[in-house]
Amino acid sequence: MPELVVAGAVVVAAILLWRYASPARWVRVDEARHVAVRAAALEVPFARLLSDLPATDLHAGGPSTWTVSVARPQSWSYLPAVLLFPMGLLFLLFRETAALVVLVRPAAAGAEVHLLGATRLSVLRTLDRALAELPAGDRSTADVAAAP
Repeated sequence: MPELVVAGAVVVAAILLWRYASPARWVRVDEARHVAVRAAALEVPFARLLSDLPATDLHAGGPSTWTVSVARPQSWSYLPAVLLFPMGLLFLLFRETAALVVLVRPAAAGAEVHLLGATRLSVLRTLDRALAELPAGDRSTADVAAAP
């Protein structure tokens, strides 16, 4: 029976490690997108989109400014969680938090949506899809790099 518990713990740890510790899934973003929609008209739907993102916390930072926070267990916490199972699962409570600041500012031909910080790749892709559905402005700048 103890062998079954250990095997189950190893499987759970492997799944968690594969799901959350992959560094390619976390990205740093410094990106400005120009859209042909007024900033005032963009604010409410964009805030709704940000609040509906799964496994994130949304904090309003001021007018047209939001911070999207995501957390994950730290990579080192998996080893003691497996070795010291079941009490070792408490090590998974050590979390790493990343924050993405989203600013919507008026621009000459619509609005500028500025994304700055670190987040999960899935959050960035959701925001990219939402922004791609809007009419594009005159230019877009991006600087996206894999997070350490």
